[in-house]
Amino acid sequence: MKYPKNNKGFTLMELLIVSAILVMVVGVSSLLLLTGLRNYSDNAERINGQYNVRMSLVQLNRDLRTADSADVSIGAGGKSIAIGTKAYSYDGTAGTLTYSDGINDPRIVGSSLTAFSVSKVDDTVHINIKAKWNDSDIHTKVALKSIPRPTPTP
Repeated sequence: MKYPKNNKGFTLMELLIVSAILVMVVGVSSLLLLTGLRNYSDNAERINGQYNVRMSLVQLNRDLRTADSADVSIGAGGKSIAIGTKAYSYDGTAGTLTYSDGINDPRIVGSSLTAFSVSKVDDTVHINIKAKWNDSDIHTKVALKSIPRPTPTP
């Protein structure tokens, strides 16, 4: 059987090769896109978590700097701190730091935490906050003001 010499078009083999190359290019492109989206999501969560840790520490520092040493008490094995009528408490199972001012409903000021500890030595409060990322450990010390209180006279 003779084939005409003026055939225009592609052979089946050429179409299969082009299809295979196209599948590989689309596969690699989609893999790169999915990896980029996953990294973006992970980084956004990390940035949000670090922001939460910093903001909770800023608020805690602000309350401590305006408090008298006698108004600060540590409770629950270093997992909570009361500053006058304000209180911060850490829930280890949820990984949250909750703030309560005694008037409004308690609200979460920090999330994605793996550790929170606070201790008081003399007129200094030591705070350690750790998020679930290894580079999100914050340690700080806050010196409390000590207002001399008049002693009652007998």
